[in-house]
Amino acid sequence: MADESLKQLFATHQGKVSDKWQSYLAEYERILSRFRQEPVRLLEIGVQNGGSLEIWAKFFPRAELIMGCDVDLRCGQLEFDDARIKVVAGDINSAATQARIQEYSSTFEIIIDDGSHKSSDIIKSFAKYFDFVAEGGVYIVEDLHCSYWKEFEGGLFEPYSAMSFFKTLTDNVNYPLWGVDMACTSLFRGFSEKYGVELKNSLLQQVHSIEFLNSMCLVRKSRLESNRLGYRVIAGRSEPVEEGHLDLPANLDIRVLPQSSRGLEVRTAGMPELSEQLADSETRLVDLERKEKEYKERQAGLYLQMEERDAQLIAMKQELIAHRALLDYVQDSRTWRWTDLFRRIGYRKTFDPKFYLERYPDVKQSGMDPIEHFVAYGRREGREPKPPTPVGSFGTVTGAFKSILAEEGGLLRSIIVLIDLLRSEGLSGASVRMDQALGQEELIGYSEWVRAYDKLNTDERMRIRRRIESLKSQPVISVVMPTYNTGLEWLKGAVQSVRNQLYPNWELCIADDASTDPVLKKYLETLVREDERIKVVFRQENGHISRASNSALDLCSGEWVALLDHDDLLAEHALFCVAAAIDDNPSLQLVYSDEDKFDQNGIRFDPNFKPNWNPELFYSYNMISHLGVYRKDILDRIGGFRAGFEGSQDYDLALRFIEQIDQKNIHHIPRILYHWRMHPESTASSTNAKPYARVSGEKALQEHFSRRGVAASVEGLPYGYRVRYDLPEKLPLVSLIIPTRNERELLSACIESILAKTMYSNYEILIVDNGSDDPEILEYFAGLEQRINIRVLRDERPFNFSLLNNFAVSEARGELLGFINNDTEVISGEWLSEMVSMALQDEIGAVGAKLLYPDKTVQHAGIVLGIGGVAENAFKGALGFGSGLHSRALRISSFSAVTAACLVIRKQLFLEAGGFDETHLAVAFGDVDFCLRVRELGYRNVFNPYALLYHHESASRGEDNTPEKQARFDAELQCMQERWGKLLLNDPAYNPNLTLDRPDFSLAWPPRVSAVGDDDAIINFSRA
Repeated sequence: MADESLKQLFATHQGKVSDKWQSYLAEYERILSRFRQEPVRLLEIGVQNGGSLEIWAKFFPRAELIMGCDVDLRCGQLEFDDARIKVVAGDINSAATQARIQEYSSTFEIIIDDGSHKSSDIIKSFAKYFDFVAEGGVYIVEDLHCSYWKEFEGGLFEPYSAMSFFKTLTDNVNYPLWGVDMACTSLFRGFSEKYGVELKNSLLQQVHSIEFLNSMCLVRKSRLESNRLGYRVIAGRSEPVEEGHLDLPANLDIRVLPQSSRGLEVRTAGMPELSEQLADSETRLVDLERKEKEYKERQAGLYLQMEERDAQLIAMKQELIAHRALLDYVQDSRTWRWTDLFRRIGYRKTFDPKFYLERYPDVKQSGMDPIEHFVAYGRREGREPKPPTPVGSFGTVTGAFKSILAEEGGLLRSIIVLIDLLRSEGLSGASVRMDQALGQEELIGYSEWVRAYDKLNTDERMRIRRRIESLKSQPVISVVMPTYNTGLEWLKGAVQSVRNQLYPNWELCIADDASTDPVLKKYLETLVREDERIKVVFRQENGHISRASNSALDLCSGEWVALLDHDDLLAEHALFCVAAAIDDNPSLQLVYSDEDKFDQNGIRFDPNFKPNWNPELFYSYNMISHLGVYRKDILDRIGGFRAGFEGSQDYDLALRFIEQIDQKNIHHIPRILYHWRMHPESTASSTNAKPYARVSGEKALQEHFSRRGVAASVEGLPYGYRVRYDLPEKLPLVSLIIPTRNERELLSACIESILAKTMYSNYEILIVDNGSDDPEILEYFAGLEQRINIRVLRDERPFNFSLLNNFAVSEARGELLGFINNDTEVISGEWLSEMVSMALQDEIGAVGAKLLYPDKTVQHAGIVLGIGGVAENAFKGALGFGSGLHSRALRISSFSAVTAACLVIRKQLFLEAGGFDETHLAVAFGDVDFCLRVRELGYRNVFNPYALLYHHESASRGEDNTPEKQARFDAELQCMQERWGKLLLNDPAYNPNLTLDRPDFSLAWPPRVSAVGDDDAIINFSRA
């Protein structure tokens, strides 16, 4: 068989290959015979029924690989007896097909393109795959006659046909003869612009020769050095090169200098000036084109810098305003003044500025005072104030009091301070304040929490492995990672975190976005050889993160796709937790987890413990982010990532993804499964690290609402996004219901603030008078009743907050209801506009406001279930302009419940939910119970921080401090626990890793999650 000619091999395959092949056999024999006994690799583009591959396998008995590719997907089903023959079905010019070919080989001695297709495809294939040709190899294009036909993008004089391309390639071979300093790529500018191909100068210079054989074109490849043919003499001094040159003028001396010279040096006596002018003109033309390109690039760069600088300036101004307001509120608060003594003593004892700056270089880079940074940001981010030490006890407190005594001048002064604390905040409050001042909480930081509850031991790993074996389904999870010139150590860490996964059924799909670091490329190539689960595609041009991510997506074969940045880390049990969740609920379509950050020293901090799916919070920032895991078929349906959203491409992807699914199939895993690397350029370190990301996110959100047909506007802020829903042209009537008894001064402040500040115009006020007998208030009522939009309703029955409100609803004329306590005061004029615009959205139930105490600390920023046995106001006692955990106190978000001290809801929905429970919950928890019933109907209750009011809590009815009131409170507490018991301990708008002891969203010791690896470890919280 090794002696048979190609013609003989073709004859034995009659009927299996096209007869057009006969016209090429002799030339193929001549061109390829030198490879016949070599271990060649051959790639044929366009294989039809595969017969030609079988012939090549016989013609090259020592071939290592005979590979074919065809756009017809049926070719992927072809079977061959020879194991060396491989076929890939797909578009040869797609990144996915290229990646599949590279899995077999990235180098071929022979590439043959069946040119019976469009000129654009032929040219794109050459631009992409000539780089795959080994040194000394050949690239053959057959059937080029098709490029004369219009339907194949050709024509006799068509300048951009495939034939014209290869004719131009001939000019490229002769570039040493041009006589001008000009890049080879300039010849192909028209082809590049028309077909979007990129031809690099270094690649074109490896074209050794072009040979046309009728409708076949042969391109040979060799190194640049091999193409330097030395002096080429047209007419010699002693002997002519060819007959006929003897007739040349005696004074003619034309030499072609070596290829390394600037070009052709022509010395003639006849036309030196013309030659020089021509060369100068062409040189100037090239120079002008270069300068034009540089100018455009600089112009584009300046525009981008201006946009980024504007975004940074806006962010800095907004942050400055927030910081000034924060400072004013802090210094004006009674808590700040009363705890000044303890704070100064405590921070001096428990804060190490030098350690803090060394541990957190981003603080040092910011130039901010370390103590100020810790108070404003570091404490809530879980940063350590000093080197971690064991928790102090009585000795620590004793030492602090000794310091107080010494500094304040004795026992009497210290006792006075302590008495003030006890009087204002009670024993438990004073204890908390003392702990904060002395730094006891900070001695137990996030690092200790991680060591105690977020480190796997050998037993847990064994349980996880046993659980993996018992999973009914074990889906392949494709981890997508775009990379570009990543620091090698960072990339190695990210890759190793995938390879360390306890769950084995994964693949890592890496797209290198034309990195310029050769060491990086070598490392990626090594990975592919070491682990068959790792796939890499090397992009030929830098397309930025969206296009690179799509290239990685093209490599994915798994049912699920997880997103991993090239410098971050996955927890070793991350993919197991995902797989277990999917196994428990196969209908899931999107899974996300909690996350944290780690600094340049490997210290973890700033945990982001998220709630279950929370659309309003998601519209405030990308709460899915990491770890986000998506169904691959839906990603394909929406077209993957979109260019133009760089910096927020994940956010845009998630927004388009949720439009395609039932949001009940979004699942939250309440575990830290993802670690962001924090460095100066990362978005993990600062929202201003990539200011264009905020602009992209704003655009993505705006388009999301437009696609859904929701009239809303989006504003980017330093801590996320603010969504404003449009109000209808005709404003619906809102009935504001205010129960009261006496307390003229409180009620007057409430009513007058509504009348003076409220920008929303169409409202009525219903005052429910519950037996007032103060002449002053009765006189005030008489005056109010003269106003068109105010009515006073009398109800003399014993105080029952639920009953009073239900009664007023029966009298209300409004399409919407607003429940307002008589001890509230409006701060922001847009409060009612904000609440109504949200309450009118179809899926939203009750809308609550942000309420502040008169000292400007938080009274209400949503309600968290489970604290205090039933519920407590979120962030109660925090600074009014404080952001809360991950700025949640500043962001619109859903909560399980909001307070009826200021609540707006559609009247129809209020009635559907059954109103307030006036039988069992006369005073306490009526609003919580009502909100939970609204939630049961499928609506979301929303907290809106832009509706801002003061609240003098319980000022008119007093505290529950009598035996009768305490007995009623205990009964109402028992009612709530019996009615909502399980839900109270598993608030889906909270997180089981956060405490139920306080409403400050601090860490739970221990967390309320099962040990990882238990049967219910993944589902025990998120199903509540």
